[in-house]
Amino acid sequence: MKNIRGTYQEAELPELGEGEQIDTSIPADPNVKNYSYTVVDGEVYYRENSRMVKPELNATAAERVKGMVALRDCVNELIALQMDEYSAESRIQEAQTELNRLYDAFSAKHGLINDRANRLAFSDDSSYYLLCSLEVLDDDGKLERKADMFHKRTIKQQRSVDSVDTASEALAVCIGEKACVDLSFMASLMGGSEKIPQIVEDLKGVIYKEPNSGPFDLQDGGEHWAKGWQTADEYLSGNVRQKLRTAQRVAARDPFFAGNVDCPDCCPAEGLGGQ
Repeated sequence: MKNIRGTYQEAELPELGEGEQIDTSIPADPNVKNYSYTVVDGEVYYRENSRMVKPELNATAAERVKGMVALRDCVNELIALQMDEYSAESRIQEAQTELNRLYDAFSAKHGLINDRANRLAFSDDSSYYLLCSLEVLDDDGKLERKADMFHKRTIKQQRSVDSVDTASEALAVCIGEKACVDLSFMASLMGGSEKIPQIVEDLKGVIYKEPNSGPFDLQDGGEHWAKGWQTADEYLSGNVRQKLRTAQRVAARDPFFAGNVDCPDCCPAEGLGGQ
């Protein structure tokens, strides 16, 4: 060692202007939601858009944040498991056990998630109020019980209806899932596109094709037949007089739209033809 020659020079730190600080931020982790805390190598960071910055926290606040980050991540995992219809019940129960363990350890050390100190430490996190919902409080703000998520399956996977027997059922499912009249979708529920004429016939007076949307012709190779379908409530609202004039004009050359001109069973007052 004594024969080593050379000089040691301390690394120069960049000169900072008044009020400036060394940038300790890091690139944002895409797995961390924006405006959320995370822990990297034991250090607390807060994601703001494309960067994650170190917030100014004292040691106690940092420990609170770390505990709630662990709780948040466990809650999100439990939600994801419950929404996955293929999740084994045993896997969900394991996540619930872990959530109970994390919560008991956190509350024993830092109190309720809803307590003021924890709110001050973690309220900037977009999931803070989700965590608050883990606690059911009484009128005095004391813990009454843990939320059902700790021990029950609170989310059930919504199963889509894939088959119905009638046109009215197909319409109900279609409105519920698509919020519009989609003949192709309705036909798929009833067995195929060959059901389209039956659907239109069965739903006369319940659905209408807007006259300016094109002809109802399944053989011309176009897609006009699928466009412009509305429920009676939608079609028979607004300027019904103008709609009547349009329907009369189009029906004169296309008899399919005759039903749009005279529909006493579902029109207000004296019917669309009487406006």
